[in-house]
Amino acid sequence: TSAGQNHGFLRDAQGNLTTIDYPGSSFSVASSINARGDILGWYSLPADPAARHGFVRRNGVFTSFDPPGSTFTNPLGINNRGEITGRFCTLAVCLAPGMGSFHGFLLRNGRFTIIDVPGGDETNAFKPNELGAIVGGFGVSGNELLFVLRHGRFTKIALPNGKPISQDDGGMNGWGEIVGTYCDGTPPCLVGPTDNHGFLLVGHQLRTIDVDGATATALTAINAQGDIVGGYTDANGVAHALL
Repeated sequence: TSAGQNHGFLRDAQGNLTTIDYPGSSFSVASSINARGDILGWYSLPADPAARHGFVRRNGVFTSFDPPGSTFTNPLGINNRGEITGRFCTLAVCLAPGMGSFHGFLLRNGRFTIIDVPGGDETNAFKPNELGAIVGGFGVSGNELLFVLRHGRFTKIALPNGKPISQDDGGMNGWGEIVGTYCDGTPPCLVGPTDNHGFLLVGHQLRTIDVDGATATALTAINAQGDIVGGYTDANGVAHALL
């Protein structure tokens, strides 16, 4: 964020930063990138700052998209096959993820598929991995859990000791290793300056990942090499990215 405006960014392997803004936007976020260099994100326009729209930047060209009826499109992941996942809301006022406003979606070959976990009161599709499996979060009966969608079948996953997950974001690589965020409090588990912890889930083994000295840590993606990205809040309340 600079001068009151939110910008997306690309960080290359040498640490160089490039600003990513949808043309004419007043707010841009770059949320995911694949091995081809396609960048996924969302944006808003000055004429309607409350609305959000999705975009893909491919070979320097931006393309906007929205699921039908969406007032708030929140794309979160793109894989090397160009499959896109995320969440969307059709309400006039959309609440934070985890508070019942969102449906998941898959955009593949120009066609949208709505993703709703059976019995859930909200579904957030985080990322598709390179095999096309989708990891996400959903709420049911006051709990917040993970799901993995493979070949049209849902697998529901609860963290050990009933830890509630944040439905904001997370990711899964081709090995099935999952990263995300859980909180110490009661659901909904909202991303904030305190109370949140990053996690790595490999099979049934949960590893908590917290930056030393941070008041909160959140993890959003993992690649095939096991590199993890996310963010954290330091003791002064300042947010930073992490690799």
